[in-house]
Amino acid sequence: MLNKCRLNFLETSYKVNRKSIISFLKIFSPDLEKSIVVGDFILFCIMKTPLKFLFKFGIPKNISTKVFNLNFPSPVIAASFKDHTASLLFWQLIGTGAVTFKTLLNEPSKGNHRPRVTEVQIDGQKHLFNSLGLPNKGIKHFVQNNTLQKISFQERPIGISIGGNSDDEYLQNLKTIERFVQNSGSKNIFYEINVSCPNTLNGKTLNQDIERLINLLSSLKEITKSPIFVKIAPESTEDFLLKLGNYVNMQNKMGITLGNTKSLSKRDLNLSSKIFNNQSGGLSGPKLYDSTLNSVKFLSSRFNFPIIATGGASDYKSVGNLLQNGASLVGMAAQLVFNPFEIAKINRDLSNEV
Repeated sequence: MLNKCRLNFLETSYKVNRKSIISFLKIFSPDLEKSIVVGDFILFCIMKTPLKFLFKFGIPKNISTKVFNLNFPSPVIAASFKDHTASLLFWQLIGTGAVTFKTLLNEPSKGNHRPRVTEVQIDGQKHLFNSLGLPNKGIKHFVQNNTLQKISFQERPIGISIGGNSDDEYLQNLKTIERFVQNSGSKNIFYEINVSCPNTLNGKTLNQDIERLINLLSSLKEITKSPIFVKIAPESTEDFLLKLGNYVNMQNKMGITLGNTKSLSKRDLNLSSKIFNNQSGGLSGPKLYDSTLNSVKFLSSRFNFPIIATGGASDYKSVGNLLQNGASLVGMAAQLVFNPFEIAKINRDLSNEV
């Protein structure tokens, strides 16, 4: 009862404070990213104090799942869209079974011009629309700042998303990260190969060129013994899924992540340049759920490798349905922004159904 009251209080407080910050900063600028920066700073400060344990919720033991050699205390994980270490720790405290570090590139990048992220309403539900362009500090910063240690929590698995603007960059990036992982002694690691990002050159082509993708994956497999998941676009064709599925099904410790954000133009969403600078972006939220579920059903009925269902899951019903239809894990992104405390409720309801 006490935990339920604490959860309700924290959930309400989070929503009210988030809305207040956004509303206040909108007075000065329509750029939603300013609110994200402020929210990240507040969370960073909290995570430096004992107050962080206010957000800690236990995960019921009967919902744990094993994928390859990795034990996930909850099948709900954080998808790869954030590199803010305080946020990654915060989500684990609430109850995610793992977190996935945002896609890394070799060189630091500022990403696309702002404003590049906004909220949109579709069918009465909140969605995120972004064209961030993979802003990141680069692999060197990830290694030198010992990021793995900062986000490690109770030996939960950590995913590292790897990107690249060329096949050679994918290979070099994984080699660099793998050396760091081996030297750090970390064992609870899986890699996500992001071949569906609309903001990198290869992200636009690898998800369409299956032969080239298979050749790249074969080379990547030679670099690491850790599990590899291939992150593909939600609009992937059945022919592409079949060809990739046939390859992945024959590999050791390989699975598929379904999928990334859905590519749309800002005109599709009636957004002005004042709110969103770029011509196109990626949509996250409930609108992606049906596509994700259909792809999970399609692959799980034909193959036997693990699937991470990422796209549209926002509550216990959607998570449970994905798991029942063949997903091994469910990755969340938009809901972690709108209401991360939903994770604790999903874990509780999953436990009651076991």
